[in-house]
Amino acid sequence: MTPERGSVRRHLWIDAPAEKVWAVAGDPDRLAEWFPGVERATVDGSTRTVTIAGGASVTEEIVTLDPLQRRL
Repeated sequence: MTPERGSVRRHLWIDAPAEKVWAVAGDPDRLAEWFPGVERATVDGSTRTVTIAGGASVTEEIVTLDPLQRRL
């Protein structure tokens, strides 16, 4: 069985310097601090495990982490 692939895009204007926002949003471990419904995120290499409200888990592969383009 082939794992499903997908992507999520969010656009939001935040009244803060880009560097300060990227310090949180660009850190894969800190997803729970800003993404609603996420209780916890842990990273092991390029694999992130996200625990959502209710206890279900999702395993993701981090394929891009680019601080210059601020893209995760």
